[in-house]
Amino acid sequence: MNIGVLITNYQAWPMTERGIREVLRWSGDSISKIVVVDDASDASKKFPESDQVVIFRNPENLGYVRSVNVGMRLISDDVVLFFDCDAYPLMDLVPAVIRHFENEPQLGALGFFEVGSGGKTRIAGDCEPTLMNFLLGQALGDWFARHGWFVGKHFVLHSCCMAVRRKAFEQIGGFDEAFDFLDADTDFSLRLQDAGWLVKTDASLKCFHQGSGSPQTTARRVMRFHRNRWLLLKKHGKVQAPSLCRFILKLRHLCELTLLFFAKWFRPRPATQIQDKIAGRSQLLRSVARDYRAD
Repeated sequence: MNIGVLITNYQAWPMTERGIREVLRWSGDSISKIVVVDDASDASKKFPESDQVVIFRNPENLGYVRSVNVGMRLISDDVVLFFDCDAYPLMDLVPAVIRHFENEPQLGALGFFEVGSGGKTRIAGDCEPTLMNFLLGQALGDWFARHGWFVGKHFVLHSCCMAVRRKAFEQIGGFDEAFDFLDADTDFSLRLQDAGWLVKTDASLKCFHQGSGSPQTTARRVMRFHRNRWLLLKKHGKVQAPSLCRFILKLRHLCELTLLFFAKWFRPRPATQIQDKIAGRSQLLRSVARDYRAD
């Protein structure tokens, strides 16, 4: 069984270079090819290419989801290890990955264990999001989920560090490019399971992942979250009464906006921070009826 590596870079070359070196350090003799898809970054420093390390530079910024699909077309190995630009292995993953995929022919994707900055740890995955969780909002919805309420029945992987069987990836058509980074991996895991593939994790396989994503304003981050989460829930048949759901979401956004205006006067914060939050909620309120499309 041949093992390849796909690293996606979005303007973070120092971390990407470390990722390449860590893969080579731990598993260099076992890896067929490392493909790095550089998404039109402005990095001046370039990693030396070889027969084993290939740097493909997108002619324009395509985004994470399309970059993954581009990279998979450049790799022919049976199983591919996915790493974000800020993730890298902390051990030789290859022997265990081969064992998992050889012993379980229906294994489509395998998640690793994330070790983050500051010592934070977590399995690179989560329960699938639910409509009720989304209607409640991120903070309240996450609180209920942590206490076992409104939790989805399927487990989904984070693509920052996981292994994927090429046959499974190709069978379901790869990542859905309708998603804008967020929830593309959740959709991928759900479609794998719908197609009969197994999705699992191994907590003994450890990777570092810095996290926090690409730099962006709070307003843009919140807008992207809502657009992608709504798209995910609709695609997988979780939204049975769209008009009612939109009404509830509008009401929630209006309440959040009202609270932010009060917070501006009674609990002062940095002006740019509170204005960014107000701008984000205002955009959500305007766009919810259009499935959270931007103005």
